[in-house]
Amino acid sequence: MRKLFLLLMILPISCFGQTAEEFYNKGRSYYKLQNYHAAIDVYTKAISLDLNIAKVYSNRGIAYGMLGKYELAIDDFTKSIRIDPNYLFAYTNRGRAYYYLESYENAITDYNIAIEIDPNNANTYRDRGVAKEEFGLNYCSDYESACALGYRDCCVWYNDQCR
Repeated sequence: MRKLFLLLMILPISCFGQTAEEFYNKGRSYYKLQNYHAAIDVYTKAISLDLNIAKVYSNRGIAYGMLGKYELAIDDFTKSIRIDPNYLFAYTNRGRAYYYLESYENAITDYNIAIEIDPNNANTYRDRGVAKEEFGLNYCSDYESACALGYRDCCVWYNDQCR
């Protein structure tokens, strides 16, 4: 009996029939509980079962970002984009990671692509505006666009800084 128990302890969890999607859902639960280390571990298990799920890499990247591990986050967002070149959230989140690393030009590039994918996302215009402001570029049109799309704080920023 002890040998069976030890064998069960060393078998990978995937041997018990869990799918990559089930691990992904577990990772989301851990993330919501702000247990980012556990989320990363579970997303990694999902990836070990299926290397081609863009949202798993993207979500693991978000968890890395919450821990301040922006380089690892960028690696995961990049893998997500390789799998799905139109995955909006991988671009916006990679842009945010670049922003936190003060790599504003790369952040702006990712926000540009995200806006091409979804030109109606107020948050992306706001984020690009913030990155442009830090980089010393004119950001007023981004705040104006975000305001027009319903991001009210950007209306205040636009009126205070751009008029």
